[in-house]
Amino acid sequence: MINLITISRERGSGGRSVGTRLAQELGMECFGKEIVYDIAQSAGVAKESVEKYDQENYNKWNLIVDSLRISSHFSPDYGFNFSLASIEPEIFFTEDKYLKTTQEILAKLGSRPGVILLGRGSQMIFKDRKDAFHIRLVAPLPVRIARIAAMLNVSEKDAARNVAELDKSRAGYLRNFYGTDVNDAQFYHLTINTGQFHYDQTCQIIKHAMKFF
Repeated sequence: MINLITISRERGSGGRSVGTRLAQELGMECFGKEIVYDIAQSAGVAKESVEKYDQENYNKWNLIVDSLRISSHFSPDYGFNFSLASIEPEIFFTEDKYLKTTQEILAKLGSRPGVILLGRGSQMIFKDRKDAFHIRLVAPLPVRIARIAAMLNVSEKDAARNVAELDKSRAGYLRNFYGTDVNDAQFYHLTINTGQFHYDQTCQIIKHAMKFF
């Protein structure tokens, strides 16, 4: 019996839509962006501190620059107004702390019966779970751009930039934290091209495939 579903997705391939519909049809819970708030609350930091490490904004170079800025707080040149209490806990919310807290939150959510998790390395965290089903959603680039343009009400040029940035961010996130290529098929039970199937059909395909577990 499947108690956990993870969904990895290309930007504009319908991960949130499919996850939400699937949760409703199967009587499960779906978690995605909401996880950021749980991480922030658990770590006692602002959600902005979490978002800079999150898969939607992940940029290794920006984090390097950020770490240099943080180190300046501990420089002898920082000044006499230095107060450790005034910069806690944000200053100590590092990449490692983010990853540890994220994994703890996902493990907690994953312990519930009937949960769908969107991204954030969940396919890697639960890769050895026998009751977990891992899905990858893809679609042709023009289809994804058109969907994002309609969803955000922006031009196709802006939508194309958004798709490229999010795809790069999500791929970098998985590569940096888990040393994995997001497109590596060995980590998924099923990959679906949502450019060929609408979301309701995609849900039906997933539910049918789950019967073979």
